[in-house]
Amino acid sequence: GLPAGTEWFVNLSNNESFSTTNATLPISIPAGSYAYSVGSVNSSYHASGGSFIVNRSLNITITFSLVAYKITFTEKGLPSGTPWSVTLGGILKSSSNNTIVFTEPNGTYSFEIGNISGYIAQPGHGSLRVSGASVSQEIMFSQALHTIVFTESGLHANAT
Repeated sequence: GLPAGTEWFVNLSNNESFSTTNATLPISIPAGSYAYSVGSVNSSYHASGGSFIVNRSLNITITFSLVAYKITFTEKGLPSGTPWSVTLGGILKSSSNNTIVFTEPNGTYSFEIGNISGYIAQPGHGSLRVSGASVSQEIMFSQALHTIVFTESGLHANAT
C-alpha cells in the first residue's frame, strides 16, 4: 500500500530493527517468538504489527493503508427526524439524525449541503482541510423567510 520507493521498517521485540525502500524485506533471525511493530517514514500511512513464531521460513504480509480521519457535519435548526445531506468530495451521504460522518485521509475537501424545502443552510458549501486530525463543521439551518408586499387600492389619496 505504500508509494513505490517509500522507506518502511519492522521493529522486533528483541530490539532489532530492519528497514527498506523495496516491497520485500528479507531478514534472518534465530528461532523463537517475536512481536513486531511496523512503520513508515511517510506518516500518512500506517500498518498493524503482530507476533510470530520462527521454527521455519515464514512470509508475513504487511498491508499499509492511508491514515484516515473523521469529518463530522452536525446540523442544528431542523425539526427532529428531518432528512438532510452532505456531498463531500463528490460523495453524497444522507441522514435523519443530526450528524453525518465521513472518513478521509489528509487533504482538502469541498462540501455542499443538500437543499431542504423551506430552509436555508449556513454555510451551504465550503471546503475543509484534514491535516493529521479529525475535523468538525456545524451547519445551521434556518427557516427561509419570504417577503410579502401588501398594496392597497381604492382609498383616497389622503386616507389613513
